[in-house]
Amino acid sequence: MVVQFGVVFRSTYQGRSLVRQKRELKKLFVTCAVTIAAISVLSCTRTPPIVGVWEGRMNELPAVELIVRDDDSGLTGTIVFFFQRKDTGTWKVERQNDEGLIDPIFDGKTLSFKISHADAHTDSSPSDPLVPFSFTLTAPGEGQLTSNYQGQESAIKLVKTK
Repeated sequence: MVVQFGVVFRSTYQGRSLVRQKRELKKLFVTCAVTIAAISVLSCTRTPPIVGVWEGRMNELPAVELIVRDDDSGLTGTIVFFFQRKDTGTWKVERQNDEGLIDPIFDGKTLSFKISHADAHTDSSPSDPLVPFSFTLTAPGEGQLTSNYQGQESAIKLVKTK
């Protein structure tokens, strides 16, 4: 089956030579193609400002690291908590725990997500509710990570490292 597309130009192109009409149509086509390609490239390469590695520190040691990625399925990521302990007068990181972000949503300024409380603590119950977090951009390369879990509020400043 052969399908043909054609455009009839009456008043605009009356009296012009066929060669000139073809040249003008070719210019129009090239201009449209370049514009569409530029828009496609710009929309595909725009990375949300939330994407990257964000670090929060306490006692001059890492306290939390938020890693946000943007892949084909949308935003994903991991949060790492560094548990600190003061031994013989000095702080040290005793252990760390990685948790995947659950239902991350970014509205242009705030990333909201949840993590599993049951997976984070061995003494937790599988029926424990998810822990909600919000990470709000406050300045270029800076943000505030907050959580309110069962009335226990916490907040820490994060700085973008990558």
